Amino acid sequence: MRHLGVAIFGAGRAGHAHAGAVAQNTDVRLVAVFDTDPDRASAFAEQHGCEAFTTSEAVLRREDVDLVMIALPNFLHAGASVEAASAGKHVFLEKPMADTLEECDQVIAAVGRAGVHFRERATGGGMWLMNGAHMIDRTCWVLDTSVESVQAWIGSPFHGLSADDANLAFLHLRNGLRAVIAHTGYRDRGVQKCEVEVACSGGMLRFDSYSNQLSTDCDGSYAPIVVQEVDPFAEELKNLVGAIGGREELRVTPTWGRHILEVLLAAEESSRTGREVSIGEVSR
Repeated sequence: MRHLGVAIFGAGRAGHAHAGAVAQNTDVRLVAVFDTDPDRASAFAEQHGCEAFTTSEAVLRREDVDLVMIALPNFLHAGASVEAASAGKHVFLEKPMADTLEECDQVIAAVGRAGVHFRERATGGGMWLMNGAHMIDRTCWVLDTSVESVQAWIGSPFHGLSADDANLAFLHLRNGLRAVIAHTGYRDRGVQKCEVEVACSGGMLRFDSYSNQLSTDCDGSYAPIVVQEVDPFAEELKNLVGAIGGREELRVTPTWGRHILEVLLAAEESSRTGREVSIGEVSR
C-alpha cells in the first residue's frame, strides 16, 4: 500500500498532537492543514512541513489526501465528518463525535454510504462532556461491557462557571456490574489525576493513565507494575491505517462512539430529572 496522504482540519493543540502522530508513522505523510485562521494555518504548515488552506473544499479536492483527521471545535465535527466522508476520504474524528445522537447517525450514515473507515476518540464539551467520555469508555474497556443505565448529578458548585465543574455518575453496566464515576475540576493548577480503582473478587487493581502507573494489591497495599508508555495518538493512527489497509480490525467503531455520547446525554437528563435513564444496546 502506498503512503496515505493525511490532511488535518484544525491547527490547534489537538491538531499538533495528530501531526506528531503522523510523523511517527511511516505509512502516512502529512499533506495539508485546514484552518480558517490563515496565520495559524501557515504557522502550523511551516512547523510540520505541509501546505496550508483556509477552506475545507480546497483540501478535499486534492487527490493526494486519503485521510482527514478532524480536530476542529466541537460544533463543527459532524458537518466536517460528513463532508470528508462524502468526498471519499477516511475520517479520524477528534472529540466530540457530535453534539447530538442525530448528528452521530448522520456521520455513521455518511461513512457507510462512502465506504470509508472512521475512527472516533471520545466526546467533549464542558467538564462532563470533555472528560466523562474518557471515564465511561475506560470503565467499559476494563470491565469488557457497555452501559445499561445511568443515574447522575452534574453541576457547578465550586467555581460558579457556566459549564459544570463537578460530576457524579452511577453506572449500571450490561454485564451486571456497577461503577461510580466522580469527577471534579480545579480553578488553577490542582493535581492532575485520572485514576481508576477496581475491586474484584480475587484482588484489586489501580491505574492512572496521566502518570502511567499500574498497581495491584499485595498484602494490604498496592504494589506497582512497570508498564511501557506509548503515544495514544500514534497508536490510534496506526490502528486506523491498519484497518484501511485491511490488516486489522478497527478497535473503536462509530457505533461505540455513539454509545458513549448516549451515556453522556443520558447522565445530563438524569441530573435534570433526578431519575435513572436507560441506554440502548450497542455492538462494539
